Amino acid sequence: MHTPNETRPSKSQDQAAKEKVPEPPYHDDRMYVLEIAESTQFKFPYDFDKGETRWSVITYGNWPYYPITRTDDFDTYEEAVTYLKGVATLTPRVSLDGKCPEPAPSWDEFQDWLREQGLPSMPY
Repeated sequence: MHTPNETRPSKSQDQAAKEKVPEPPYHDDRMYVLEIAESTQFKFPYDFDKGETRWSVITYGNWPYYPITRTDDFDTYEEAVTYLKGVATLTPRVSLDGKCPEPAPSWDEFQDWLREQGLPSMPY
């Protein structure tokens, strides 16, 4: 048993993450999941023949029914991919008490982490 003034050995974030299992309602360690989708946007009053095609990064809560929590819209697919790659690596994790990993992993490190967790890598 440790006394209040005694220092405890610290654990790395990776060690702490391996020891924690996601608690319901999360499907895995990520608190949010992202995807890119082509979308058609209309201006009010709606003229369904004149919609504007855009690319959206859609953020879903990683719990039952995957509710959409935000969308970010871009003119091109390439802009959407660049944005997604910049934010997906910072996804808060259950095992980190809702915090982002520090330091932020690179895109390749994030893809490796997904595979290590038994999750599919992202196709972007």
